Amino acid sequence: SSGRPQAVATAVAPKIPATRREELLGLLDASEAGAQLDRDQLGTILRAAATELGDAERADVLGKAGSLVAHRNLEWGAELASKLEDFRDRHSFVKVLIETAVSEDPVRVTTWAAELADLPLRDSAYTTIGMEWAKSDLTAALAWAHSRE
Repeated sequence: SSGRPQAVATAVAPKIPATRREELLGLLDASEAGAQLDRDQLGTILRAAATELGDAERADVLGKAGSLVAHRNLEWGAELASKLEDFRDRHSFVKVLIETAVSEDPVRVTTWAAELADLPLRDSAYTTIGMEWAKSDLTAALAWAHSRE
């Protein structure tokens, strides 16, 4: 039966990404699965997403990268965000990073956000922190917000 060898060949053939978005998401997925991406490699992925992808595709990659950085190394977030020229891209990346990290350690995220040099980005980060933190601990989020006044 000639169908069987062909099916085996198809099953072992590597999947080639159909789009640049799939390629970049594949790199991030591999990192989540244990492949190590360093800060420079993540920066390269972010710059590629920002310069090569349309809005929706770019948002997918920046969101995935933000989540990954939140889990891997929050301290890389500010430097990686600074590699994005467009404020909307920085905001998208940092928003997902914060949404992910706040659930794990909101106080640490507030300390991290305070160090953001980009003031509009910092203000946006504070808004996201407050909204996300309030979902799990309204009292603590309000106390933090009042302490900033």
